[in-house]
Amino acid sequence: MEPGDVIPGDQPVARSIIFPTHLPQAQLSEEALINFQKVEEVDERLLGGWAHVYGFSVTCLGLCDMETAHQQGIDLADEQNRSRPLPERDDLAFIGNKRAYLGYYTFSLSHSTSEDGEDDVLALFWPEGKYEHHGNVLHRVSGELPRKERTSRRVKIQGRIWRSLQGPERYAYQDHPHAAAIAEIPLPEMPTTKDADPQPKTPDRQ
Repeated sequence: MEPGDVIPGDQPVARSIIFPTHLPQAQLSEEALINFQKVEEVDERLLGGWAHVYGFSVTCLGLCDMETAHQQGIDLADEQNRSRPLPERDDLAFIGNKRAYLGYYTFSLSHSTSEDGEDDVLALFWPEGKYEHHGNVLHRVSGELPRKERTSRRVKIQGRIWRSLQGPERYAYQDHPHAAAIAEIPLPEMPTTKDADPQPKTPDRQ
């Protein structure tokens, strides 16, 4: 697979879980985990000619094994701890006031375009430095949609991805000074409802 290739819908991707980033108030948050952010990248392979692009990072499980996926999550937490140290907080003392990688959830995503052709959603293979198996889940929108409509569609896609999550695949630390405390941080089994979407579908029109 080459950088910029679409990750097929039959290949799962992993979303790393970082504490406390994705667990505000010590509970897994849909908005924190599936957090589409504005993509400032100028590479046309990501933009695809769309006016507005929003995305978040994943690991391509079709290209690596479980241990490699876990290591990329560990490296990500370590990198964030170095670049953006957490403030000293009593509620984070039990893990040394540092971010901790907990594991990952998986989901699959097929490239789909809305019926009106004004937006699409897909996952692209996009290596970044040492993250050789990195990918981006993208919501790409035309310049014709107003901001409120862009947000509405993105929230719907976020919900579909959330309902399609499988897992978690937890990581068991062997030599971390706070391994026992990290292992006790609760993560819900996903999906949480019997009618969960098997995978995100075509973006709805408002």
